[in-house]
Amino acid sequence: MRILTVLNNSHDPAGIFGEAILRRGGWYDALLAPEGRLSANPTVGRAVPTEPGDYDGLIVLGGLMSADEDAEHPHLVPLMELMRGFVAAGRPVLGICLGAQLMARAWGGRCFRMDAPEIGFVPLAATPAATQDRLLAGLDPHPCLMQWHQDSFELPPGAELLVTGEACRNQAFRLGELAYGLQFHCEATVDMLRQWAMALAHHAERAPAGFFAGFDAEVQRHQAAARAWTESLAERWIDLVVETRQRRLAA
Repeated sequence: MRILTVLNNSHDPAGIFGEAILRRGGWYDALLAPEGRLSANPTVGRAVPTEPGDYDGLIVLGGLMSADEDAEHPHLVPLMELMRGFVAAGRPVLGICLGAQLMARAWGGRCFRMDAPEIGFVPLAATPAATQDRLLAGLDPHPCLMQWHQDSFELPPGAELLVTGEACRNQAFRLGELAYGLQFHCEATVDMLRQWAMALAHHAERAPAGFFAGFDAEVQRHQAAARAWTESLAERWIDLVVETRQRRLAA
């Protein structure tokens, strides 16, 4: 099993999903798309691939840009094309935060700026559709998960809403059987979250009031349950990757 992870920012790698892939005996490459650097050989420039190649699945991660800033970030359009290409080839795609926004846009949804940023652990709620979903059925229907975004999206045509929130309605969705979008940052480890907070400290005026004083305590309070929830979801996503890979090889 080999997965391509696409980073839109060097501070947001695959995290808990990467750990799960390795634990299952798989491997993942990391493409830092804005800089065109692939983990296999970062000294050689690599554009976003035009097709899945021998990858069995795709994870598109978060970034600082908005999903519709094509002129400023020319890798976004080919990245959306790659997401569609994986699904067309019968291979699972997972989009997280910016990745979910790009997925929504790639299938016809509109992205937009929220009135205020959503940062920190936020209580969410699974929809009735989640009880029948292969990734979410049986998981805690009221997880408290990390948010770090100011943009959101409209659901694309045909999408099934799986998780919702109060300030930001569209938190997780599925398109067909292979494409999942997650607005929240469930992939983030404790070290990743601390790194984000330290980076934000350089622009403290952008943080919500009282953010820095309570952030580490909030991470300590919620990280164990959030990690357990995410590890279960990650295992199920990898099961989907393995199943589709086996079907493809048997064809």
